Amino acid sequence: MGGKQYLVLASGYDAAAYKVNNKIKVFELDKEEIIKDKQKRLKDNNINTNNVTFIEVDFNNNWIDKLLTSNFDKDKKTHVSLLGISYYLDKEVFKNTIKIISNIIPSGSTIVFDYPNDNETEKEEVNKSLAKEANEEMKSTYTKKDILDISEVSNTLIYEHLNYQDINNIYFYDYNTINPNNKIIAPKGVSYIMLVKK
Repeated sequence: MGGKQYLVLASGYDAAAYKVNNKIKVFELDKEEIIKDKQKRLKDNNINTNNVTFIEVDFNNNWIDKLLTSNFDKDKKTHVSLLGISYYLDKEVFKNTIKIISNIIPSGSTIVFDYPNDNETEKEEVNKSLAKEANEEMKSTYTKKDILDISEVSNTLIYEHLNYQDINNIYFYDYNTINPNNKIIAPKGVSYIMLVKK
């Protein structure tokens, strides 16, 4: 979609930034201890990070200001990733986060996130329990109406909206056909969405 920047919120140990064209500027935001550890691991393994700006943030406290005072360019088309975030935020906080991001990116930019939908399964109940044991409580599930509300308040259009069956058919079908004893299966109860800024 012609993005010139790649913004990754709660980047953790995600390695997508190191697979993109080095002409694309990447901005990774996460907690200080995660960023420092990741930078050390990247350096220890001689991985080039010249196109990556690491920004240490507290997502509860003015993270957007830190982004805007970096070399992030509000006028460049940006691809934004919020994978794995919606689970741990209250719905209103997550909706507001998408709105804040939408306000600082130009038309044609994209926002990608996954979310626990309201079609709970036993596996997702187990995941909630595991998250709680790790002191990370899963706070929200989303309905189609919730997603439409997020799109509306953030001045975006829903470009793509996939459930686990779509993911399995589009991305894993060929692999699973060749490897029937070692299948990759997308989790039930999780949906994936791409929004495009109007």
